[in-house]
Amino acid sequence: MAGDPGYSPDGTKALDVTGIFAVSCRHIFICPNGVVDFHKGEKYRYADMCFSGALNESYTAGLRYFVITYDIACKYGVNFKSRCCNNKCNFVLIPTAHGEINIIFCVNKFHQESHDDECAAKNALDYTKYVGRTCGEGVETVWAEMNWLRYSTKEMGTGTRIETLSEHFNHWNWQKTLGITRYLRGSYTKAVEALDNAIQELEGIETSIGPETASKLRLEYVTAGGEQFLQDNTQLQWQSRKDLLSMMQNLIPSPSPSGSMSTVARWRDVSHVNLIFKALKLETMQARLCQRAHDLGKIRRPIPTLKNRVKALENEVQLGINSHLELLFQVVPQLEHLRRSANSATDEILLPTRLTSEEILRYDIAGLLQTELLLRACHAYDLITEVKKALALRSWWSRHIGAQPQSQTTKNTRGQSCLQACRARVRETARAYKVCYNWLAETSPETAKRFGLQALVNTDLVLLSTWGERKGYKRPKDRLPWIWTLRPMEASDIIESTYEDVSTAGDNPEDTEGMEVEEDESKADSSRLEDLVENWRSEFVRLDFVHALAATERWTEEVHILTREMPATCRSFRHSALVWAQRANSRSPTTTDGQLVDGDGWFATEPSIRGYIAYASRQFDLYARLTSDAMREFSDVVGKKAWQEIWLSPREQNDPFSK
Repeated sequence: MAGDPGYSPDGTKALDVTGIFAVSCRHIFICPNGVVDFHKGEKYRYADMCFSGALNESYTAGLRYFVITYDIACKYGVNFKSRCCNNKCNFVLIPTAHGEINIIFCVNKFHQESHDDECAAKNALDYTKYVGRTCGEGVETVWAEMNWLRYSTKEMGTGTRIETLSEHFNHWNWQKTLGITRYLRGSYTKAVEALDNAIQELEGIETSIGPETASKLRLEYVTAGGEQFLQDNTQLQWQSRKDLLSMMQNLIPSPSPSGSMSTVARWRDVSHVNLIFKALKLETMQARLCQRAHDLGKIRRPIPTLKNRVKALENEVQLGINSHLELLFQVVPQLEHLRRSANSATDEILLPTRLTSEEILRYDIAGLLQTELLLRACHAYDLITEVKKALALRSWWSRHIGAQPQSQTTKNTRGQSCLQACRARVRETARAYKVCYNWLAETSPETAKRFGLQALVNTDLVLLSTWGERKGYKRPKDRLPWIWTLRPMEASDIIESTYEDVSTAGDNPEDTEGMEVEEDESKADSSRLEDLVENWRSEFVRLDFVHALAATERWTEEVHILTREMPATCRSFRHSALVWAQRANSRSPTTTDGQLVDGDGWFATEPSIRGYIAYASRQFDLYARLTSDAMREFSDVVGKKAWQEIWLSPREQNDPFSK
């Protein structure tokens, strides 16, 4: 018996087959020998048999470079060759006697989101050569049409079930064959437009960072092997607040027994950075609490679970505020008299930006204010990145629900729940940015302007694809939201303390004398924090450049692949037409000199042979029409002159797209 263990009362114990595994090409054609049964769950051995069946035929045909996408490719591909290509085994699944086989494993783009950052970047299709813009999720669409077969095949015999599934898979492939011309034409048009946009985006980044920086980054990208650039852990790591604090602590030596003034100043800087990092995180958490409380108030009858979640977050924020005050008064004891009972949802987190200019001078915390302004600007960049990610997820779920209106009629579906969660994430992150920006702009508007930060309004919360679909670029007043054109400022624009003159001036001669004694040592260490921030920002610029360069390369490959696939499709149709013509001619009655017999000779042939000839002739006519239609469609989309060059261009021996 075959079926889904989830629908069986006894689970897998009552089932002989618990599922099937299929392999498809990038155009979602089910590969020959690419379907196997699962007898007890999804195991490596079933996937090995399925992949080897599809790879053997391609390897025998002369292909040596393969890219396999799988949900767990990061783990599955580690020992794939030793399991399938080891010639010392008694039974080799993929014999490689004719040469080495190169197999690259990547994670499907949708499943990539569930992997951690390092794994996702290392196994991403966006950084893999010769794949174009393949998503790797095409085979999942097969099950939308095939899953219903479980009701009719669950009690069939083994042979009948396999024949039934084979018929349906063949029908799937035939429908793909009939639509491949239209699909390639549409894909080519979209790829050319996307390539133009990617090139413009890359040129915009190169213009903003300057030709020297762009040349340096491009050289690093090429030297590291292009798609291998992000696989280096040192290059891949995005420096979080914890990482920055760790770097600060590594750069600054421990205090010496002598307790010199320079060492004390260094440790004071570390404590300031630690304080501000934790305070900004707490500020974001408080903004999330306010937004959730606001959303909860809009619900007429909220369920107890939602109330408990908001209450738990409120308690967490309250504990965080108490811890922040203790740390603040430990780092800056002169603010002790400002201690007061705090409310988690309404009270402001005590920071230098909450104080007036007179209070900054009175308590001598200009250095702490400068640290907060620097890190607050970087924190704003962090929040903008989170807003972009949330918008991308919101857009994806909106498209997913819009493509399935019949199954998304209620709010209890998984798609609707995920969409609501994404919308809430957008609102919470946007509110956190608004709080961060408001305090930055109120205290030092020059800093916000130099960093390119602006007030975030609801009209800015639009994804690039949505803005492009509504053709906002054609309307002068509908400008692209600034979050998508935000570029980090140059190193020379790193802000200087607004209160620098205050921190270096004083009426007390002894204080002035102490400053002069420390002047040489403080100058040597004055730019430590600025250097760290600049390194963080340089990492942002580098990743932005690498993403744009990789996108340009992938779209270039996609256009190249499609220009190879279009003539290959025509040649495939033409070859099938010639095969059926030969089959018809081989059974047709002929004279002694090889000429076809007309008239009575045709009716003299056996009916079974006449039926064979008629069927072969009809298939020949079908593939001949597919060939002529494909030639005409492709000629229209690329231009007659360009299509003639593509059709007549010889295939280069070393071109990976020529096979």
